[in-house]
Parts: sequence; structure tokens; C-alpha cells
Amino acid sequence: MAADVSVPASNGTAPPCLMRAWDANARSLQQWLRNELRDDALADDVLQDVFIKALRQEKRFCSVENVRAWLF
Repeated sequence: MAADVSVPASNGTAPPCLMRAWDANARSLQQWLRNELRDDALADDVLQDVFIKALRQEKRFCSVENVRAWLF
């Protein structure tokens, strides 16, 4: 069973561009990680780490030209 990769509504700390990119790409990124790592728990941990890394970029994330490539 796939873990829910949705993120609760932003409380103002995540830029909207990040939330849109996450909504559009999280499910496919999770599937790719699970296929590559062959360990669902590890894949979910890496997925979480990617989201945290993106959050730390703050508004700089909005200037990324290819958000899918950045996330992957």
C-alpha cells in the first residue's frame, strides 16, 4: 500500500510554487524511489528528505527552471 504523499495545507512557510511542484510530482517520485531502492520504508524516508531539502530552499525554489528534475 502506498503511503500518502500529500502534504497538509501550508501554514505560510512553504512557497506556493513548492506546494504545486510537490503535488504534481510526489507520487511519481515515490514510485520511482520504491522501484530503485526496493525498500518502501527507505524510499519514503528519502522522499521526506527531498521535501525537507526543498523547503529549506524557501523562495529560491521558485526560480528552479525544471522542478521535476530538481526533485528527482
